[in-house]
Amino acid sequence: VAVANRTVPIAMGTDTAGSIRVPAALNGLVGFRSTSRRYSRDGVFPLALTLDSVGPLTRSVRDALVIDDLLCARSKPSSLIPRSLAGQRFLLDQAVLEDERVTPAVRDNLLRAVEALRASGALIEVKPCQAFQATLLLTQQHGWLGAAEAFALHQPLLDSDAASQLDPRVRKRLEAARSMPASLLVNLYAARERLQEQLTLELDGALLITPTVAHVAPPLAPLLKDDDLFVQTNLATLRLTMPGSLLNMPGVSLPSGSDASGLPTAVLLSAPAGEDARLLRAALAVEALIAAP
Repeated sequence: VAVANRTVPIAMGTDTAGSIRVPAALNGLVGFRSTSRRYSRDGVFPLALTLDSVGPLTRSVRDALVIDDLLCARSKPSSLIPRSLAGQRFLLDQAVLEDERVTPAVRDNLLRAVEALRASGALIEVKPCQAFQATLLLTQQHGWLGAAEAFALHQPLLDSDAASQLDPRVRKRLEAARSMPASLLVNLYAARERLQEQLTLELDGALLITPTVAHVAPPLAPLLKDDDLFVQTNLATLRLTMPGSLLNMPGVSLPSGSDASGLPTAVLLSAPAGEDARLLRAALAVEALIAAP
């Protein structure tokens, strides 16, 4: 919010399941989840060690590129001039596009962005991204790996008298992972490694494009009153960013427009792990094409 209202030019955050990309999307900002450990975690309070990623929330991709240069200590700064997207391949996940949970405004603005890319000479392939869809299903059926990692990291606190001082909703989510069997965790780690490899082969140089969030920012008051509604809405809000976290995909959330009430929508560009620089360069060009007039 401080970035959106121009109190500060940038903010740094951590993204374990979407906590950079989602706030950026709901506030009309750019949010960059870097490949895990691209940036130092010194001084960062951890949540889930293999999923946490440091990154900026900014008002432009240019600002995100400058931050990336600084944090990577580059001697030669990145170009801030958008390059041509002619020939750049994008995979638009058809299964996400056709998901009824994606609201009309989010879908319409995504399609408008895709048409702008196509008009620029980019190559758009519309089909399900199998690795992405398999990761969605894995999380739905077996739970979120980050919950188990967070519980393991914070169990001493949960087992202490200080646990009563935790936010009740946070404490409940952490405690829910206490009973996850070791065999399930081993299988989840193995599946993650397999799906990461599958994703790289499947994209083969393309960038994945999806909505960042399937809906716009929900009203706050009902969520504060209803614990069950809060849990359901939280899961729905993070649903499309969690696969990228599990697959260690760098991702850039870009504003794509707004709904009839003026609330922001966003698109998410994602790449395989380690392709941060290529992703940011592409995002700079995409931003120039889809930015509101």
